[in-house]
Order: sequence, then structure tokens, then C-alpha cells
Amino acid sequence: MLPFCLNAKTISDAWFQLIYNIFDNSYIQKIQKGSFEKEQYRLQYPGIAVYIEHPGEDMIPIMPPGSNIPPPTTMEYIADYFTHYLMDPHLSENETYKYSSRIHYPLPKGGTQL
Repeated sequence: MLPFCLNAKTISDAWFQLIYNIFDNSYIQKIQKGSFEKEQYRLQYPGIAVYIEHPGEDMIPIMPPGSNIPPPTTMEYIADYFTHYLMDPHLSENETYKYSSRIHYPLPKGGTQL
């Protein structure tokens, strides 16, 4: 199966297009571990490439009334994720790595980090 490629205007547009196309462009992945082991499955894209023309506009999808699909995120979650996971390099008790760990990693003396 080839990766699914998507061109979208905004993040919301990309979200809705991914939901719309999941049945035609995915495969069934049986749940092998966890709460629903061998009872349920998920639909999974084999890989995706998404190009978003205007990523700063319409960031949080507004779900249509009656769709019973929750929004994928909230602006509060995005702000918290940015502050604590992308900008704060300190690890919590259960963490071994965060993106910010690499961003804030000091450069070695006398050279540049590759």
C-alpha cells in the first residue's frame, strides 16, 4: 500500500479530509495489546503526507452538530503542549525524552552539533 498524500488549505480541512478518506485508503490493524486486545480493530493509514497551505488559519476543527465526533484537540491543549513539552527541557519522573530536550541541548565545545 502506498502512503496517502493530501493537499489541504487549513489544519481543519486536512482533519476532515483524513476522516473522509479513512475507509478508502486504510487497512485494518487488529489490536494486539491493551484493553481491547483481540476484541476491536483500528483503521490505519499505511503512511500519510499532508501539505497544509495555511497552517496558521482555522487550527481547531469545529465538528458539525450531531456528528458525535469530538474535536481532535483544543487551543488550551495546544498551548499547554507548546509550553511544557516543546519549550521546557526538564523531564518529569516518567519521561526519558522530550522534543525540547534536543532543542535545548548544549552545543559541544569547539564545534557544532550534527
